[in-house]
This record gives sequence, structure tokens and C-alpha cells, in this order.
Amino acid sequence: MSPARTHLRALTTGAHADTRTDLERLCAGEPVLMDRIDLIDFANSRWPGLDPNVDPDDHLLAEAMLAWFHDHVGVERRTEGDRSTGIAGDLRRYLLPFALETTAALPATRRSIAQLRVADVRHLPRILAGDLPLPAATVAGDLLRRRALTCVWLNVSDAADVSHGGRPAVLAALADATIARHHDAHGQVAIFAADLRAAGLLIEHTPDQDTEPDEDIENGGHGLQITTAGNILSVLAMVSDHARANGANLRGDFHALRAIKPIPSRRKRRPAAPPSLVTLAMVRRVCRHLHPTAQVVLWCLRLLGLRISELYGVKLSDLLVVDGRQYMRVYRQGGRVTLQRDRVGALSAVEVKERTKTEQSKRVIPLPHALSDLLESYIAMYHTDPATGVRDPDARLIVGLRHDDTSGQGGLRSSLVAALAQEGVETGDELRRVLAYFHPHDLRAGLITDLTRAGVDKRVREMYTGHWNPKDAHEGYDRGASDTELLTIAEATDELISASTDLHDLRVPTAKRESFGTTTRLAQVKETIRGSLRECGWYDPTGERTTTGTDDDVTPLTAPEVGQRLGVSPQRARLLMREGTIDAFQVPWGARSVWVATPSAVDAYLDARSGTRLNEVAPGLGLAYHQALDLAKTLDVLPADRERGETIFLSPDAVSALHSEMQRRRSVLTDVMNLPSAAKQLGLPIGQVERMVRNNTLQRAPSPTGVRRRYVTRESVEAVAATMVTATHDGDTHAVPLKTVQAALDLTRYELSDLIRTGQLAATSVDRRQCVRLQAALTYARQHAVAAYRLAQLEAAAIPAPH
Repeated sequence: MSPARTHLRALTTGAHADTRTDLERLCAGEPVLMDRIDLIDFANSRWPGLDPNVDPDDHLLAEAMLAWFHDHVGVERRTEGDRSTGIAGDLRRYLLPFALETTAALPATRRSIAQLRVADVRHLPRILAGDLPLPAATVAGDLLRRRALTCVWLNVSDAADVSHGGRPAVLAALADATIARHHDAHGQVAIFAADLRAAGLLIEHTPDQDTEPDEDIENGGHGLQITTAGNILSVLAMVSDHARANGANLRGDFHALRAIKPIPSRRKRRPAAPPSLVTLAMVRRVCRHLHPTAQVVLWCLRLLGLRISELYGVKLSDLLVVDGRQYMRVYRQGGRVTLQRDRVGALSAVEVKERTKTEQSKRVIPLPHALSDLLESYIAMYHTDPATGVRDPDARLIVGLRHDDTSGQGGLRSSLVAALAQEGVETGDELRRVLAYFHPHDLRAGLITDLTRAGVDKRVREMYTGHWNPKDAHEGYDRGASDTELLTIAEATDELISASTDLHDLRVPTAKRESFGTTTRLAQVKETIRGSLRECGWYDPTGERTTTGTDDDVTPLTAPEVGQRLGVSPQRARLLMREGTIDAFQVPWGARSVWVATPSAVDAYLDARSGTRLNEVAPGLGLAYHQALDLAKTLDVLPADRERGETIFLSPDAVSALHSEMQRRRSVLTDVMNLPSAAKQLGLPIGQVERMVRNNTLQRAPSPTGVRRRYVTRESVEAVAATMVTATHDGDTHAVPLKTVQAALDLTRYELSDLIRTGQLAATSVDRRQCVRLQAALTYARQHAVAAYRLAQLEAAAIPAPH
């Protein structure tokens, strides 16, 4: 990619000083090595914009995207926090890397946004659908676990980590100019990620055109849902509208791009299973494997239909009692760090949003009595000072475990996943199918389904759950359901709970307990809390043994003993037991409970993982871990029963196969070269080299790495290079018209053009007509044994030409 044109500069404060940020330089096409990019910080900044003295037609597509984002999110404040984060993510991962790589692939005269055509970006929908590879920077970013936009340009070390063959291959490619060497503003070597792909070095997954649509492939593609892809394409359309509004004369209408529905085998995520009803009985079963705080969350979501963010925004002062019925005010959101605009309109990270999802979602709802009893018990143990009996009305109802009154959503989801996995062992096929797709938001759907079946009025249901949205002016004058109407929902829920004999007390005995951060207020009184939980039967330290051993398993192993057998630390062993990777259970140990496992369970774990770890094999191959993983996938030597995220163990035969393949590749690479390398060595355009491959002037060779790149033998390239002659015109004062040369030498128009482009014939212009130098034509004719009468034709047609 050539350096950015000097006039593509953002407005600066000095006449000569270049005060642009690295992000601006990057979008202008300049080599920039970056570790971090924060587009939200950029939107909040007082950026002066692109230089108004530059013709809007001359800006690059990436620069236009940057200008649109700053205006749309930062200046005009058209989006709130979550949508701003989503747009920034789409720009970082898809649009900006795509724009930079697409622009770089065009001729220098066609890189400006005014010269960009729809045909130049038409492959973007296919990329989003998984039919074509992601931008090279995005692939590199995934391998390096970095933002894609920071991987548009890579240093040599990073380039080696994402390349077949590692550092030696990259250095060799730099040495023979297969990939271009650039330098950033500090003089550091910078490699364009797209050049690694063009050279066949980039490690990537290529969509398999022959894959069956219903085949279950792990990490089989990156295709996005059609609505998600449509949102990304709409951003590109808005960018073009913004550029046009600011004076650019665009040649194409980017609104013409349409999202493509991905085929199943190329989807990034598998389609969700049909939603199922999560009943109260199911919730109770799952609660057996959750600590008390997580149980309270699940019951509130299921019995009140709250959004999870709404529940984590409730404070103790939001709980009211009126006429013996407890009410809850839903006015804010919390539970995770999110963005919200501050007093001056800038986006800033906050723990609590002082608003709900929609204005109509603000509400005061009555609670069923059973849930009120649960909350009162929870507040008495977790929110009441044991010495003074004081409760902080500003404290969040759902306590923070790691930090006071912050976060919680992520921990709840993790606990729920673990609980579902543990419960799934004991459930039947039907319940296991439901639990496999059980998400917190499904609990909201469960309440709405119950209320619908109970015949509750739709308008009251919508107002209770925060779904009310006036459809016309008449509904807009509706001031909400009365207390009496809302009470029908609490009463209907009371009846559902009463109809179940095992729900008289929502406190489900469990062996799980919270781990409080050392700086939290609850850490100081955790023993008091656990004593209260044990006294009321909510916490049962004996747990429930989920597996049974054989007669030989008379002495279970503790975590240190398991760790000794596995050769890992006790902490690592305990994590494997707690996650269920090793079949384990809890037993009382004094005043606490500990994880133990039977010897047969540990032996089963070792048997399943016999072999050599892939991360131990990789250094011996001279590869990084993900390069070795890519090679193992290519050779199909991974264990068939491997679960995603598991440590990979390879059999001796698999390790041998990897070493043999790397030895074969190293030997083959000395005899072949890819087409870009051949073109550089011959000094020919890539199109000419491709024609030489088609007419067998250059001999094809199989790809040494299995990637979809074309290779030719090094011997055939050297043979062609030895026969090539460069024409000169020193002392040649005559020229011959092209038509005469074409007829005399018996060449097609395309063959004659290739000879001129490659320097084998010297060309000139006479009276604005292209001709060939006479001596060059005669030299070529004699080398190719052209008949003497044809030489005479050339001499007879010669005309004086400028020297």
C-alpha cells in the first residue's frame, strides 16, 4: 500500500506541524503501529474534522467513516451508550479494516471516495455472510486477541505470529520483496496485514465451498445473521450520505448493497433453538445449584418479569409496603459497566443508568407474597448490620459480591451456566433440551406466558412488564393501569405459586455459597451471614452427591491429592472439580465444605487426556500455538470428542504427523514459489505471469501449505528468466507501426502488448501513434527465427522516430 497523499490531512493548528492522531494517520492510509484504539474517546474529543481546504472528493473511504462517526455519535449525539458501542465495534472489526484494505488494492488514481464504485465494495455483503474471508486485519486480530483495527499494520514479531512458517517465513518474504517493507513515523518496520494474505502466509480459515449446509462444524465460519449484517451495511450507506452532504461527488449508491443470509455451515453462531417455557418447577431445580444471591435474582426475574438490568438497578429504598402488599419501583438499570452521556453530552462509563430501557418501562409493581418473604429474609441476612440492625436504603437490593453495589450480571450468567450443566446430569431428555437454552431473559417470557394463560388483560400485562408502547394518539393519553389492575397480576402469581406444593418457601437449600471480595462490607460479616443461612436451612454444607463411585472408591481424594496425581497445583485441581471437568462432589470438612473426587473419576480424566499437549508440541514445530492448531485442523488429527475450550492432547501418531508435515513443507518450499514472488523475480505484471501458467510456460506446483494459493516451480521461473532479453533503443532512429510489427512477427495484439510491457520490445510514439523501435523488433525477430522476408517488411515500413 503506497503512503497517503500529502494533501489528505486533517486540519492542524500550525502551518507545518502535523498534529494528527495515530487514528487519523491510519485512516489516511499511512503505516501506523498501534496497540490500542478507543473510538469512543475519539467521538468525545474536540476533533476539528477533515481539512476543509481539501476537496471532499479526495478523501479516502476510511477517512469518511471516521468523520461520519465523530459527527453522528460525538457532535450530533444521535446514539446512546449501547448503540454507540455497537457502531464502534462494527467499525473496528469490519468496516475500517475493509475500507483500508479495499482502498489499498485499487490503483493510486482510484483510491479517493469519489472514484469508489459499488463494484469495489460489493464483496462486503459476502464477507459478512461468511462466503469470503474476513479482512486480513480482522483475521490477524483474532489470532493475536487484539482489536482488528490495531492489526491493519503489524510489526515483524506480530506478523510472524499470524503467518505460516513464523518469523523465518516473514523475514524471507521481506528479503525477496514478496511482501512490502514499510516504515511508520518512528522508523519502525510495518507490514500491511493484507500483504501477508496476498503472499499466502496469513493463517486463516477459508470457507469450504463443498461443505454440506447441515454439517456441524466447530468454528466453521464467521457469517453474521442477516439483520446484523444489514445494520453494518446501513452504516456504510450513512457514511456515503454524510460524504455526499459534505460535498463529495460519489459515483455509486451504497444503499444498493443488501445483506445476504448465511448458509448454516458458515454462520458464526448456530441458530437458536425454538424458545421453551421455563416453569417454576424448573427454576426451583436449578436453584439447588446456585448460591442464595443468584437464587434471589432468578426468582425476581421469573416472578416479576423484570429485565436483568432493571433488577440490578433496584435499591432497598425502592421497596415499599402498602396495605400489606410489597411494591417495587423500577426506575434505573445496573449490573454492568455501560456508557451513558454526561452533563456535557460526552459518553462515559457508568455502573448505574438513571433511566430504564424506555420511558414507559418506569413503573411501580406489586410483588407476590412468597417473593416478598424471600426478599425480607435476604435483606435481613445480607443488608442488616448484625450489631446495630441498621439497613442502608441506598444500597442495591442485589448485593455486589466482588465490589459493593457494582456489576453482577456477568457473574450471574456464569453461575447459571454452571448450575444448568450440573442439573442437566440429573434431568431427562425433555428438560435437558429446555435447560440447554435457558437464558435470564427467558424467565421474563415465562411470566408473560403464565399471565396470558391466566387471562390477564394485555394492556395490564404490558404495563406490569414494561412493554407498554402507545400505538396511536388515543393510547398516548392512557396514564397507566390502576393499582387494582396491577394487583390482579400479583394475585395470579400468588395462585400459581400456591398450586405448587414445593414452592411454599422459595429458599431452596443449596451447598453453594458466595465468595465476597475482601474490600466489600459483607466480607467482614460473612461468617454471620453463613451462620444465618445454615440456621434457616438455606445453606446446606453437606451438598448433594451427584456421582457414586465403585466399591473400590472408599476414600475420596481432596484437591491437593488430585493435584498431586495430575501434576498441577491444588488451585487448578479445585477449579477442574468445581467446573465439573473432573466428576466431583462436596463433603463437610469441619465448619466448611470441600471438593473431593473418587480415584476412578481422576483416572477417567487422565485416560481422556492421555497424550502430549498441543501447546507443548508447538515450539518443537517452530510454530506459535494457533499456528500449530491450524496445522492440526488441516491434517485432521485433533481428537474427535474434543470439547470447545478444552486443553488439546495429541496422540503419538498425531504428533508424528505434525512433524512430518512441517519437514515436508520446508523441503518443498525450496523448490516452489507463489505467483507474486515469481512476478517480482521476472519483473513482469501478475497478469502476464498468470497467462504464462495457463499456457504452461511456467510449470504449476502444489501448494506446500495447503492454502488456496497458486505456486509454480522455481526451476521453470529461472528458465524463463534466463531467456528474457530487455530491449534497448540506443542509437535507434527508426520505428515501425504496431500493425506492421504484429503482422510481421505473427503476434496477437495481447502478446505484442505483453512484450512491450515487459521490456522485450521498446516502444515509442510518432505523430501520436504508438510504434516499436526498428532495431528492437529486428533483434526479437532474429532470436525467434522469423523469415527473412518478414525482416524486410519491418525495414520497409520503418519511419523516422525521435531518438
